[in-house]
Amino acid sequence: RRPATTQSKDGSFRFQSPPSRPIRSRKNKRQASWVDDRRSKDSLIPVLDSILYYGQHIGQSTTLPSSSFQDMASTKLIEILQQLKQAVLSRNPTQIHQVGQIFLSSPQLLWEQPIPIQERLLKALALAGLLEQASLLLQNMLQEQHYLPSYISYTAMLSALRRQGRTEDIYQWLVELTRVARQYKKSIHVMAMNLYLTALCEEGTIKSMDNAAHWILQPDRTDKVFGVPLDLASYNTVLHGAAKMGNTTLVEAIWQELLSQSRASSSSSSASSSLQPDIRSYNARLIVTNNPDRRLEIYEELVQSKLLPDRYTMDLLLLPMLLLEKQETWKELLDAFLVRQSEAIVR
Repeated sequence: RRPATTQSKDGSFRFQSPPSRPIRSRKNKRQASWVDDRRSKDSLIPVLDSILYYGQHIGQSTTLPSSSFQDMASTKLIEILQQLKQAVLSRNPTQIHQVGQIFLSSPQLLWEQPIPIQERLLKALALAGLLEQASLLLQNMLQEQHYLPSYISYTAMLSALRRQGRTEDIYQWLVELTRVARQYKKSIHVMAMNLYLTALCEEGTIKSMDNAAHWILQPDRTDKVFGVPLDLASYNTVLHGAAKMGNTTLVEAIWQELLSQSRASSSSSSASSSLQPDIRSYNARLIVTNNPDRRLEIYEELVQSKLLPDRYTMDLLLLPMLLLEKQETWKELLDAFLVRQSEAIVR
């Protein structure tokens, strides 16, 4: 759809971007079964295989579980995992639920395994949508074994919670993960924090966005509560969340905070990662900017920052350039963009 354009009294053009689709709460969405999600299936099968054939050398036959795994785990667990794999391949949610019930009745099967197996089990259960079973395993690892699993395993569970709209549960797990991490003078991975911010933004309510903004606009709070500094993905997540809601004021506030942190990180020799705005940061500003002149000003800023526009930037720049009769500039920009795309395909 083409955005509606109007001409103000001073002769300048103004246009209103088409309203974005309303952000519906994930809690109110009808959740499709995970078996309909090809990405979940494609991710789960390798995890299950990594458990069943744990310890097996590359190139060995994988028709049976490895002997090293058979020595360290019960035959029952192997049989259950093979059932789960078959249920995944056949897209049978009833059978997946039945496998989950077995783990609920005999949860010790999960945590009587070596730590590497437990971590793989945690990720597999999360990907299979068996969150109650995954929660039992993670709780045991944290509270009984006093062990902080790899971030790859616990972020898989946090991601599954996000897909179900269980934002408060993500927060509670972040608190518990942080508690155990601090016992060993470690910190949780920033990806876990970003999943929480994403979940808040996806709720799409004023309250949830306000909550997400507070974490961004008070970065010391994040470090104090969870012991992890924010990264650029953190800022971009909330920037785009605010942009989708059309909150120009919040986008500008987060942008200014990002610039402030960028200057601070640039002047600090101990900075571990750059907080320089990237093209996604600029795109969020373009989304909430309705003035064609202002959009071109933002474009000039990103050019000065030596950033290259992506296809979203191109979409956001097309109309203002046409309205301001900058067809030649647009053609040059488009040609350069297509050349880069062609080179990327060749590489």
